Amino acid sequence: MDVAALLGTVRTRWRTVLVTVLVALGAACAWVAIATPTYLASSQVYVSVRGDSDTAALVQGSTFAQQRVASYAAMVSTPAVLDPVIEELGLALTAEELGRAVVGRAVVDTSLIDISASSTDAATAARIADAAAASLAETVARFEPAADGGPSPVTVSATRAAAVPSTPDSPNVPLALGLGLVAGLACGVAGVALREALDTRVRTEAHVRDATHGMAVLAAVPAVKGVTSSRALLDRPRGPQAEAFRRLRSNLEFMRVPHPPRTLLVTSSVSGEGKTTTAVNLALALRAGGRTVLLVDADLRRSAVAAAMGLVDSVGLTTCLIGAARLEDVVQTWGEGDLDVLAAGPTPPNPGDLLGSSAMTDLLADLTSRYDVVVLDSAPLLPVADTTALAAEVDGVLLVAAAGRTSRAALTDAAAALSAVGARRLGIVLNRVRRTAADASPYDSPAEPRRRARPDDDASEDLAAGSGDTTFDELLRDHRVAEEAARLSPRR
Repeated sequence: MDVAALLGTVRTRWRTVLVTVLVALGAACAWVAIATPTYLASSQVYVSVRGDSDTAALVQGSTFAQQRVASYAAMVSTPAVLDPVIEELGLALTAEELGRAVVGRAVVDTSLIDISASSTDAATAARIADAAAASLAETVARFEPAADGGPSPVTVSATRAAAVPSTPDSPNVPLALGLGLVAGLACGVAGVALREALDTRVRTEAHVRDATHGMAVLAAVPAVKGVTSSRALLDRPRGPQAEAFRRLRSNLEFMRVPHPPRTLLVTSSVSGEGKTTTAVNLALALRAGGRTVLLVDADLRRSAVAAAMGLVDSVGLTTCLIGAARLEDVVQTWGEGDLDVLAAGPTPPNPGDLLGSSAMTDLLADLTSRYDVVVLDSAPLLPVADTTALAAEVDGVLLVAAAGRTSRAALTDAAAALSAVGARRLGIVLNRVRRTAADASPYDSPAEPRRRARPDDDASEDLAAGSGDTTFDELLRDHRVAEEAARLSPRR
């Protein structure tokens, strides 16, 4: 996953990252709240060697002191130094326990030793640091005796007494919150990246193109909370779902192909991805564009068009194919005569054979002579083989995928199945796409837009009332007819 893909994943799943960060910050705050405050006090000593006053002796003594400083700093945490401190201060600790709270550190290239002591009480920490410095001086004098039995040549002198700290050294609130923020952000990003890597479902147009090896996404139908898209062009004609189906119609009409498709097969990899919804709304959009359209339910196993549109399903496609009725007798008109529908009819024992028969080929030829466009809702590709034979007979196939539901492997197999029979793959319709707030636009709001009063409102209302929702399409057709008539009229 490259950086751009990772950023896109984080943008899509930002809520997961935010929750992870908040949990990490909450854990850091809880630790700060329950942690026992500890205070740190430091004293400092200087190590010197008593010797002659000439320069050579002084240099030699200083070098000797620096060589011994590291050893003296390590002695600070030993029982030899700490036992007297425990006895002097009356601490209820062992030398080993106190050794974890007292640390000696040699200052580089000097004869200085910093002695740090920590305690839950600020004054106690300062007393321990000072007592450790005094005990170190006595211990060094005992371990470095003079050769003649006199005073030790090594002297450890206090250069800075420990001050009582006013603020605790631990917990460090800014550090804890900073680490919590960084850890939460890292875990959140890693979590969404891992989830994205393990997620085999298609969610974006990029996923679709990768799974189908470059098939175009002709429309992305958004998922709108509380709104169904089964008949979006009628129920919400100005909503984002209806606009997506209009965009699908436009993409099909303006595809740069030698022959615009007149028989369109709508299918999917598995059931439940929205192919029937797509077929119904595409037929409505094409009819709204001024074309004569027939919607055919070619899913002979689980027909859904008639139920979705409130029509009779007892007669239909199967009735025509077996010669039990004429086409004119079984085609039903839906709405105010705007759309013709051919239901599936009774379920046959051999749906695949019936759809792949010469009778179906002859029926398609008859339908294209009667209608501008024929839209067929078919069975899914992978569970049954009914659609593959029919896909080779139509002008083009639309493959529907549901974002967050369709697996990439299933979409790949469905696209390959269409290629195997030589079907003309027009593109993909990505259904139920989740949109973020940044994707919203007042132009695709599911609510009907509020109109503002204008001086020519009366004329606009008259035009809208007389033309309905297809005003623009009708005006466009009238304009083209007028242009064609002007072109063909003889010039004077």
